[in-house]
Amino acid sequence: MLRPEDTRTRERKSLTGLWEFQLDPIGAGRSARWFAGPLPDAVQAPVPASYNDVFADATARDHVGDAWYQTTARVPRGWNGQRIVLRFDSATHRAVVWVGDTKVAEHEGGYTPFEADVTSLVAPGDEVRITAVVNNELSFQSIPPGIVEDTPQGLRQRYFHDFFNYAGLHRAVWLYATPTTFISDVTVVTDRDGATGLVRYAVRSAGEAPHTVRATLRDAAGRTVATGDGVDGELSVGDAHLWAPGDGYLYQLDVELVDTEGATLDSYLQSVGIRTVEVRGTQFLINGEPFYFKGFGKARGQRGARQGSRRRLPGARLRAAQLDRGQLVPDVALPLRRRGLRLRGPRGDRHHRRGSRSGAERRDTRQHILPGDHQRRQPRSARPGDP
Repeated sequence: MLRPEDTRTRERKSLTGLWEFQLDPIGAGRSARWFAGPLPDAVQAPVPASYNDVFADATARDHVGDAWYQTTARVPRGWNGQRIVLRFDSATHRAVVWVGDTKVAEHEGGYTPFEADVTSLVAPGDEVRITAVVNNELSFQSIPPGIVEDTPQGLRQRYFHDFFNYAGLHRAVWLYATPTTFISDVTVVTDRDGATGLVRYAVRSAGEAPHTVRATLRDAAGRTVATGDGVDGELSVGDAHLWAPGDGYLYQLDVELVDTEGATLDSYLQSVGIRTVEVRGTQFLINGEPFYFKGFGKARGQRGARQGSRRRLPGARLRAAQLDRGQLVPDVALPLRRRGLRLRGPRGDRHHRRGSRSGAERRDTRQHILPGDHQRRQPRSARPGDP
């Protein structure tokens, strides 16, 4: 599936912006056919975005179930005679989409795009109503997994890792047009032979018009460095400028469908970085050179994650208490420390050694810091026993 782009033969229209939005915690909208008209009690919400953080409302943040989006868009008049496609770059975690009253797509997988050919349902120059219902319920089959629990406060989700179930239309939504005979996929694999870069390509197309494939590779300055013909082939680039970390040099592959008279039916541009990637023993090699990965994947504060310092910063200590309590706590640590005051935090006295507390004390680390919950103490330099 190719990402929408503007070329000599293609055009796209972004549908990002404010959409009508309505939560549906009891799942009434599908049977009530909310897609067949304006949403009954809608508010506006931005797309793309996570609806959990758009509203200052715990109901939206903790919502489990269906959420409805709806907008109207005018199909460009110049798209007459073209193939017209509706594309969603992401809907977390599953979605059903209607154009007018017709269901055009159903998709599961909140991190992958999906699209539908809507040519027969729209007319260039006219407005069209687009409705999507997005469901965020997790299961042991979803990615990531989780379970839905029925609690006195309503449905709640439980998962088993460091995660919050943000949901909604998380990426852009598009209408785009292509010719009726079009490029449907382009696959590129790069290699190198000494200083020569190799670009292997394969093109898939659809449509009834007779055609051949022409491929042109250009450098960053727009100069043609290699050409090829056929649905697949290999292009050679002498003294190639390799893509490398810190030097992300890109070539541009221009793929065209050409009719029997040499006219371009469709074209698509694909950026290409010429490089090789290899794992050899314990080494990860890019262009034959070992690459050292910096950083680590665990979140700060996660069990087993090493900290840059054994002392947690006061602000981080307050934020940890805030998360434990599920409420906002003013960051009062800095002005208090400047006045020689100390705070009780999740780790208690920051100068305690591991062996200086009992097992019960070590287990009870969830002391919450709230305004006024401070003990006046002497400045550190004046306390007895300090070095």
